[in-house]
Amino acid sequence: MTDKETSTPLADEFEAAARSFLEEAADGVDELPAATFFEVLSLIEQEKQAQAIEVDAEVDAESQTLTLSAPPDAPITARGNELVVEGRRVVLRLKTPEITTTGS
Repeated sequence: MTDKETSTPLADEFEAAARSFLEEAADGVDELPAATFFEVLSLIEQEKQAQAIEVDAEVDAESQTLTLSAPPDAPITARGNELVVEGRRVVLRLKTPEITTTGS
């Protein structure tokens, strides 16, 4: 007999005992009461809503265009004059005031 053949039953017995010990020690650790889960979820949502997202806007007076930029880690995307927020596009348009001249 080789060492591998003689140690297999002992190794199997040790592995079974170790697995049993770990399962008993971890009993209930992965469980979370539903009330606690929903309370934490609510707190996370409140925090997300309270955070302001700063968007920079650059206006080119000559071409009358608006360019927006948002931080790369923001949950929105800025492209040109558009913001994409939760899958919805927000398009911003510049309006130039009409200049009227009065006769003297």
